[in-house]
Amino acid sequence: MFLLDMFAAFCVAALAGMGIGGGGLLIIYLTLIRNTDPAAARYENLIFFVLTAGFSLFYHLRRRKIPWKAVSVIILFGSIGALLGCWFSGLVDSGLLRVFFGIF
Repeated sequence: MFLLDMFAAFCVAALAGMGIGGGGLLIIYLTLIRNTDPAAARYENLIFFVLTAGFSLFYHLRRRKIPWKAVSVIILFGSIGALLGCWFSGLVDSGLLRVFFGIF
């Protein structure tokens, strides 16, 4: 099973590196193949993401490949969107939010 786990981790990391939602694939693998509790699978996915994102950031920082002007614009508008999303979620019934997230 270890080799299957290593192969799955490699495939998920490669897909995530190409911009495909590797996290969703990892959660599916962990819950369906490894019979992991869904909550634990989400935590494992988060740890996997933080590690791969950290290595990716280090790689791009060393090679000076980060467009800082674009990063600053993304941070600005992403922060505004996060604040508006938090405000909006306080106005909407939690049951309706579950439906929206289920559809999404």
